[in-house]
Amino acid sequence: MLTSTPPLLTEELPLKAEPEELQGAALSRLHNPAEVHQVLAGLIAKRAIVSLYPEKPGVIASLPLLGIDGHQLILALPEEAERAAVFDARQLLCVGLQDRIKLQFEVGYPRLVEWQRQPALAVTAPASILRLQRRDHYRLTIPLSQPLSAFVPLQADGEEEIEVSIIDLSLGGMGILAFIPGLRLVPGARYHGIRVELPHMASVAVDAQVRSRFELVLRNGIRTVRTGFEFTPLPPASRQQIQHYINRIEHPQQPAR
Repeated sequence: MLTSTPPLLTEELPLKAEPEELQGAALSRLHNPAEVHQVLAGLIAKRAIVSLYPEKPGVIASLPLLGIDGHQLILALPEEAERAAVFDARQLLCVGLQDRIKLQFEVGYPRLVEWQRQPALAVTAPASILRLQRRDHYRLTIPLSQPLSAFVPLQADGEEEIEVSIIDLSLGGMGILAFIPGLRLVPGARYHGIRVELPHMASVAVDAQVRSRFELVLRNGIRTVRTGFEFTPLPPASRQQIQHYINRIEHPQQPAR
C-alpha cells in the first residue's frame, strides 16, 4: 500500500467563484468538442454576456457573445478603457451563465476582426468548459484538524491501493487532493471498492466514477491534483454511515457541564 500526504489547501481552485458557491456546488469539465460547441452555440443563441478576465489584475470586461467562426469565438468589442488589457493578454478567462449553471473557459490570442461589417473581438475557441452546478447533496468540507482518508485502487479493478486525503464528502460523492505517479484518475474512469475510513466508525466501501480532474499549483508552489468522484447509488447502510459522520462533524456533541 502506498501513502500520499498532499497539502490540504483548496483555496486555489481554478474557478472564478465565491466560497459559498463552491460549498454547495459540483464541478465538472466538458472536453468533448461537440459538447463544447453545443454549449457555446447555446450562449450565442441567447446573446449571453460573459465576463472576460485579462491577465491584468482589476480589469473585467463584460461582453456579449456574437458567434463562432471556425475555431474562433467572436465577441463584441470591449470598451475603450478595457481594450489595451484585453488585446495585450495572451490568455483570457471567460465566465458566463447558462440555465443557472456557471461556466468558465479559457480563450487566447485576442485580435481585432470584422464581424457582420462591424469591428469585433476574436479569440480562439476553448478546448474545454468548466461547469459549476448546484449539488443535489450537502457537501462537507473536511476540517484540517480531523483528516479523512480513502484507499483507492491503483488500477480501476486492481488490488493494490493507495491512500489519499479526502477534502470534501457528501452522499453523492467526494473530492480528493493528490498527485501520485502511477495513479491516473481520468474523468469517466470507474473504481470499485474504494474504502473510505470514517474515524471511530466502520470503513465504507464505495463504487465511484471520476467526474472531474484539475491540476493546481498551490501558493507554496507545490503541484497537486483535485479529483472529484461521483458515487454510484450507495447501499442504505453506507448512506447511513456517511450521513452519521457528516452530522457528527457538523454538530459535535458539547461536553456535559
